Amino acid sequence: MPQRTKLKPIASEEALFDHWKNLPVIQEIYDPEFFKISRDPVRTAILKILRVGIMDAMYKKKRHLLRAKELLEHVNIELDEDTKIGLSKLYYHLEKLEAVDHINHLAIVKGNHRIKYYTRNAKFYLYDTGDFNASKTAEFVEPIRQLAQYLNPELSDEYFKDRVNTVYDIVKGLNDKLVTWVKKNEEVLHELDIDALELFTSFNLVSWAHQEVQNAIKPIFNILNDEFSREL
Repeated sequence: MPQRTKLKPIASEEALFDHWKNLPVIQEIYDPEFFKISRDPVRTAILKILRVGIMDAMYKKKRHLLRAKELLEHVNIELDEDTKIGLSKLYYHLEKLEAVDHINHLAIVKGNHRIKYYTRNAKFYLYDTGDFNASKTAEFVEPIRQLAQYLNPELSDEYFKDRVNTVYDIVKGLNDKLVTWVKKNEEVLHELDIDALELFTSFNLVSWAHQEVQNAIKPIFNILNDEFSREL
């Protein structure tokens, strides 16, 4: 488990509005269990609200640190009527998110009171769930390999493995470029209200349209397409 992120106390209420710009743009999560924990609908809503932020009524500025009761109000707006929660249940989900290093809390001292605010540990999270690697890619296309080799026995296992590895390397390279772009253009994602995880999921789908990916799998596709066309 990664070391928990340590955040400094906020010196003043005005500092609430500067906190967001100092957060890391992307935090990469490598434990698949962390991804599963964060995908709970309530926790997804919490993370979204902390990313989008709220308009502070007093200062008329957006802030991304919220008190528990503020979070509860906005979380219940996101949830369906039959799934709305109370404050005790919210604290349960906040503890779960803190345990997997997605959020943290800090406090402002006002007189004899400490006001706790919750915040994300990064503006965007990317997850390595173990689903995207050369081995998993090979498993995903295994039925295609079997069918292609049945139709063309000269298609060797080594040839197919080489095609899979080529596709994986290309798609991974495209993902690395997207990570670099997001770090330099985070304001675009905020303006369009796009979550990085959703962006990368969509990007992985359309990356298969890349010309180099098509060239890598075209010989295999042609074997299948020729067979299917004869059946028409």
